[in-house]
Amino acid sequence: MKCVTASLLLGVALTATAAQPVYRCGNAYSDAACPAAKVIDADDARTDEQRADARRLAADDQRLGQQMARERVAARAALDRAAKPAKTKPPKRIRATPIKWARL
Repeated sequence: MKCVTASLLLGVALTATAAQPVYRCGNAYSDAACPAAKVIDADDARTDEQRADARRLAADDQRLGQQMARERVAARAALDRAAKPAKTKPPKRIRATPIKWARL
């Protein structure tokens, strides 16, 4: 009997928390109303399968974004390397030999 009562109370508590209104105050969302607050319908009517698909797609998008960022950094580094002049050693100085002029 105690298990049934505990599960019933738990179910009521979960239902009560899901039914709380969400208020929009400017660009912020809160469970407490503010002046000129608008009540937002925050019920999630998706199935568990739809939520899992959305999480999977979000994770795929995140991985793709990270991959694109790595490729962009690599491409930028390649451009920077190509734009830099090659480091060459200056020519070796050759000691000039004195010119011997013919006497006239």
